[in-house]
Amino acid sequence: MEFLSFETVAIDGTKLRAQNSTNNIYTRKEIDNVKLRIEKKITEYLAILDEEDKKEGDLQLKEDQVEKILKRLENARKHRDKVDRIKGQFEKDQELEKVFDTDPDSRFQSDKGKVRAGYNPQAAGDSKHNLLITNDVTNQSNDLNQMTPMIKKINDIKEELEISKKTNALFDAGYFNEVEIMGNKDNDQVNILVPSVAQSRESNNKCRSKQSKEKIPME
Repeated sequence: MEFLSFETVAIDGTKLRAQNSTNNIYTRKEIDNVKLRIEKKITEYLAILDEEDKKEGDLQLKEDQVEKILKRLENARKHRDKVDRIKGQFEKDQELEKVFDTDPDSRFQSDKGKVRAGYNPQAAGDSKHNLLITNDVTNQSNDLNQMTPMIKKINDIKEELEISKKTNALFDAGYFNEVEIMGNKDNDQVNILVPSVAQSRESNNKCRSKQSKEKIPME
């Protein structure tokens, strides 16, 4: 239906938050301290319950308060079991430094000034009708090594659709990696267009300057 031209394709990455909260990220450096804190809590809960048992009929805690302590004790023991399992992962793999327990494949991503567990999805859009033609997901925190995988995906789609003409592939400065560029500069299906960081900064400065001038009210 000729919705796609494959004359120009723009590629960019975004951020996708993982299910993994910060509380479920454990580091080798802190895992022992985490277990000590849990053990301390368990000891405190048990001490409170033991003290109540000794008082027999002269109880100070109400039934619902005791239930809350028992629930916290149960949760602390479950947390301790999880920490023991994670400690086993660190002991098994000496190169492992962080465990993202809820979403193991996620990694730290910088997104709008915040660092969260997540992914770095990649998307390629065709310029004719702004339709996405392919996508990918990586847990790498930047786009420096994503040029080659995305070019391969674009070429695979072109081969599937039997499109032989060369495509201009637009990348932003986040993809500027000399190794990636040199590895793809002679690609017979894709012509790479990617600015350096300096070129991108200069262009952004010009845009900001132009926008600033346009905001000045006319007398």
